Amino acid sequence: MNKVMTLLGFLETTGANVTIYDIGRRLSKISRDDFMKIENQQIPYPYPLQQQAWFGLSILDREVSDEPIIWFLRFPLEETGKLQLASRDYFIHRLFEAATAKQSDNDTELSADALKDNPHVFKPRDDKMAVFHARLSNKLKQPASRFYSHTLEYLSGEQGWDQWNFVGFQGIADVVERLDENNNHELLINAIAHLPEQPLEAFCQCLENVDVDMELSQVLQQRLHQELSSPQANASTIAHLLRAVSQSISSTVKNDMFNTVMNSRQGKDEQVLGAITARCWHWLEDDQMVHLYMDRLADASAESFSACLSDLMFIPNLREKLLATVRSPQRPDKLAIAFDRFIKGYSS
Repeated sequence: MNKVMTLLGFLETTGANVTIYDIGRRLSKISRDDFMKIENQQIPYPYPLQQQAWFGLSILDREVSDEPIIWFLRFPLEETGKLQLASRDYFIHRLFEAATAKQSDNDTELSADALKDNPHVFKPRDDKMAVFHARLSNKLKQPASRFYSHTLEYLSGEQGWDQWNFVGFQGIADVVERLDENNNHELLINAIAHLPEQPLEAFCQCLENVDVDMELSQVLQQRLHQELSSPQANASTIAHLLRAVSQSISSTVKNDMFNTVMNSRQGKDEQVLGAITARCWHWLEDDQMVHLYMDRLADASAESFSACLSDLMFIPNLREKLLATVRSPQRPDKLAIAFDRFIKGYSS
């Protein structure tokens, strides 16, 4: 290569249409303009997770195939949250070498083989893979998976709510991605109150990747209050319900669920705190929410406090707010102690 090229620029030289999705915190599209700014270090990566950028690429060249090539990549971030260009450049160099080798064989087609043994490639968890494929098939106007109809049958309740073992996660992802089709939205709303723990959590994992309207938000809110009122309240289910409304259009519902959980005995549970860190991080831009969250996080183990705070500090717009909270003269003593322990561990 005679000059430094961006990853997106390199891929677009093939003539393919490239679509970028963040697949770390949740599945969300990153615009071409924003991704170019990320690659040029003009803006930090918007959805960092564990101090890395995790994203999926759909590379579609209809002259070659109607099926896109899918790449899942991760790159480390600098302390400012911007892409580490050395890692990106190394990756492009590997791609360039693979492309040059293929051209020498009179083959110019972009191939997934170019990623073989590349350290920046990763395989998402099965649930994330299912959500990604559901989004992509819907975007490309392709039919849903064979599990789709099974899931709709289950949501009707006619087979019994305990008959969820035959429902595939891919089918659940397909239904959530296609809530605007047929009566899918109504089916899910009517089913939420009846779903056993495992299928409920699976639906919540998918809902965290879409905008949730008022009606669906309210039934999830009701299910949360129902769960909290039980003597055997399950922290995992509570965490999943919070995740499910992370993109709710209703601030009232989100505020109620957050405050209700934070002021319950499950508010100090590490699963709950982890769910807020990973999926509801943007809620913490609110002054009251961030203070209450940090108060509860101070009760967690040193390991959880460090993991959550380290992760959140990389998110644009949150670092200064978090630092202001932990340094505030009004902070509780336990938070001062936890933060001091965090700083000492970070510098050691």
